[in-house]
Amino acid sequence: PRFGSAKVDYPDGIWHTCMNGYSALDAKYQNSVRYLAGLPPVTWANYGPYPVMGDDLCHPGIGIDSSDPRVAYMGGVFNGQVCVNIWDGTRMTAPPNNLHVLGSGASREVRHGPAFTPAPGPNGGSFVFWTSGGRIKMGYISKTGVVADTLFVGNTAQTAPLDVTAGRSPAAATDRYGNIHLVYYNGGIKYRKINVASLEPLAPKGRITHTRTPSFRWSNTQANRYTLEITRDGEKLPLVTVVGATSWVPDDNLTVGRYSWRVKEGSADSDNPWSSLLTFSIPPYTPNPIGPNGRLPDVPSLPEFQWEELEDEFTHYRIQLFKDSELIGDETLEAPKVHSIFSYPWPEALNAGFYSWKVRSLRQHENSAYTVASDWSELIGFQIGVPSASVIVEPEANACFDPGFAGIHFQWEGGEGATDFKYKILRNGSLFFKSGPQAETEVTHETRWTPGRYLLFVLGQNEHGTGPWSDPQPFEVCRFMQPGNNETLPNSPNKMTWTRSPNAKRYRIVLSLWNTLENKYQVIRRAWIGQSPAGQDPNWTPDWTLPTGAYRWSVTDYDDADQPGYTSVAFFQIRVPGRPELLAPSAQSQTFGHLEFPFMWKDPSRSADEFQFQLLRDGSVIRATGWLVKEDLELVKIEAQYGLTRNLDGGDPQTLVWRVRGRNQAGVGPWRSASFCMTPFSKPYFTAPDNESTGTVGVSIAVLWTVPEETRRIEISLQRDENEPEFFETTDEEDFDGVDWVPDEAGTYVARIRATADGVSEWSDPLTIIVEPAAP
Repeated sequence: PRFGSAKVDYPDGIWHTCMNGYSALDAKYQNSVRYLAGLPPVTWANYGPYPVMGDDLCHPGIGIDSSDPRVAYMGGVFNGQVCVNIWDGTRMTAPPNNLHVLGSGASREVRHGPAFTPAPGPNGGSFVFWTSGGRIKMGYISKTGVVADTLFVGNTAQTAPLDVTAGRSPAAATDRYGNIHLVYYNGGIKYRKINVASLEPLAPKGRITHTRTPSFRWSNTQANRYTLEITRDGEKLPLVTVVGATSWVPDDNLTVGRYSWRVKEGSADSDNPWSSLLTFSIPPYTPNPIGPNGRLPDVPSLPEFQWEELEDEFTHYRIQLFKDSELIGDETLEAPKVHSIFSYPWPEALNAGFYSWKVRSLRQHENSAYTVASDWSELIGFQIGVPSASVIVEPEANACFDPGFAGIHFQWEGGEGATDFKYKILRNGSLFFKSGPQAETEVTHETRWTPGRYLLFVLGQNEHGTGPWSDPQPFEVCRFMQPGNNETLPNSPNKMTWTRSPNAKRYRIVLSLWNTLENKYQVIRRAWIGQSPAGQDPNWTPDWTLPTGAYRWSVTDYDDADQPGYTSVAFFQIRVPGRPELLAPSAQSQTFGHLEFPFMWKDPSRSADEFQFQLLRDGSVIRATGWLVKEDLELVKIEAQYGLTRNLDGGDPQTLVWRVRGRNQAGVGPWRSASFCMTPFSKPYFTAPDNESTGTVGVSIAVLWTVPEETRRIEISLQRDENEPEFFETTDEEDFDGVDWVPDEAGTYVARIRATADGVSEWSDPLTIIVEPAAP
């Protein structure tokens, strides 16, 4: 893009561009990140020291770095020299009046600058091509501005700049293997490939904790075979030869230790040079801490630490103990020969207070350089004497209350050992109220509540000290906004009003309109409104008639320091339907079963004539309907509630998104979506009696089965001979393991069962029972 082009939405990544200057302007560089941030171009070369660049026929070259997309290379031929500057992401590496020089005696070509192409590998850099006396030259510059005096072509070192071939006007590109493809002119368009890819180990490196069979990968130099040399704790393992691939995975788990490895082209007996070394370690598994985890009532206490050992190679444990985040103990223990639950009594009694601890495994080696430790376990907290945390039960999380003077009831379950309590309230992140101690576990807090987001905390205490603060319980004092409540208006509103925030200096209004093509709300207007007089609600009058559509608008209050406070959001529509309220499955819920799944929603706007339903997996629609008449979906007419049944596939647990929208004669409303996790049931199975076993009329038969844990109802199909099957169901949990069945007629019976939760499982495999007549 040119510097002066219109501001656009750039794709992911960074665009780089540069130009040469002239007598009134130095050479400039710009990239898309700076451009979108509103930052101006920066100078990469001054016109004064390089006046020849002012000719419009002299164009610069530009390139990028493969290891860091923020880095750009730019250059030109000035006074016979190849002059380069580098943008390292924040600044130029060379002063604009003293550029990096890659070569002398270069030819200045009309509208053609030096060609840049990325160098492969983790260090990056750029190869540079130019014309000198009718021949193509090649150089290299690192991303820090270091000019190479030697180039490796394949495995051969040659002096830089490298004389490549006769020709002019080079252009170059680097392929995925790191080799260069050069195009140039010499009596016609010519092509040449330059093999510069070097054999480098790529992975594994560092700590490998997710697998014991890591994938060994190296750069592709297009050899037909490679040999790997792997060393563990200083001892070489058998060489590995890989044919026709650039990766290898061990057949068996690698043992705990410190490793190094390298690779070479060809078989084990080849004379090809080895690559550089990569090192990695495989640490022991991390122990699983068990306890203490909670409250120890005795003061002082002698805690006994326990953790679960995992079958592995290790020799010692290391345990660290903290009090109030300060390290007070660090012990290394010899691991036992038998792997089970490990217990370690702390050697000295601990006083009242808050403690935490963690543990790790070590495989110690006689050479300390080869000692390997696991990751630390998670930090486990416990307390001695002081109370455990309280649990807030009222108000419910995210409850919403009206503004004004009122009492809000708080209630909590006191933590173990607490004798009295304190509570505090935060409003929009700042302290709103802090109480004194009280013995009761409830209180009605009366005050003038202003719109905002609040957090309630409770703290228990006793003679040994204070316990931890409870988890915060969020609640909200709502700001009334009109229009709102998802209502559908017949015409554009005359004004928009909201509840006054007494401590606000001004308000920021953002109005968005639903775009039915892009399926999102798009901002169409922003406005600042000053504070209204006391006793009056602020308002905003749009200065134009709002068109038909669905709207979202927000109000944010700002204080005297111009810091944002509470943001409230409301939705309304003009003539079209509003967003449906999704009832089941609710957002972030987990559901069980994979057939006949019910979807239910409500239409708060009460203005939709038809609905459309979609189900998505990974952003792709997997189920969809056309427009369905609302009367065919109606469940509860007075509440405008609707439902739809759709079969879902079984398989692995998966996260799905479902969405619904409405329409009427005025147009289409916005989608409303919710995600849920669908966990298919495993198929139930019979455990007794054996298939094709026999029974007798009038004699009880114990029919036993196993169903998924989340089962709420069991459906039973029972068919005798060629008759139509009969269906039964039970919700009695005593029957979830089986029933005693007394057949009253002889015949061959086939039974099947399936389990039901939100949906149902597949039917079980059939169980056949042959019932014989009773003896005369």
